[in-house]
Amino acid sequence: MSAAAAGILVLIMLHAALALRKFPHNTRQYQLFLGHKARMRHPDTTLWWWQVVTGFLLFFLAPMHLFGMLSQPDQIGPYASAARVYSTHWALYLILLFAVELHGAIGLYRLAVKWLSFPAWPVPVLRRRLSLLKWGLSLFFIILGLCTLLAYYRLGSTLQEQPGIRYHPQPVSTATEGVLP
Repeated sequence: MSAAAAGILVLIMLHAALALRKFPHNTRQYQLFLGHKARMRHPDTTLWWWQVVTGFLLFFLAPMHLFGMLSQPDQIGPYASAARVYSTHWALYLILLFAVELHGAIGLYRLAVKWLSFPAWPVPVLRRRLSLLKWGLSLFFIILGLCTLLAYYRLGSTLQEQPGIRYHPQPVSTATEGVLP
């Protein structure tokens, strides 16, 4: 069992338990919030809603992802990961990529808006700059994640004929090896 995966799962459960306090708890609260969101049309209110939606997705998807790490930590590596992505898990990882990135980036943006202050910048300017930074980082990490997912998918397709092949890292040669004195 992987202690790191278990620790991450505990942190996710703690985070979810604390965050659930702010969710609408019944149909009436949900309808009131949606009406409020529609009337205000405020970007930060919409971001909060997307954070709730992605958090709800992560509540179900993160344990599915972490289960493999908890139950088979020896299968963590580029070949086993590529085989998982190629065979059946590509859709899970695609949804997980967007949910994790948006949830995390929106959360960091909201923390920055709440706790950071730059006296030289008026609040609207600060929010606009933080929003641009948030969307720029989101775009960068989503593109990076899609490239990584595609690389794993392609690697998995080449490994289809060799099921169960294990990755064994090669020792890194030092810069002085092979250099004549």
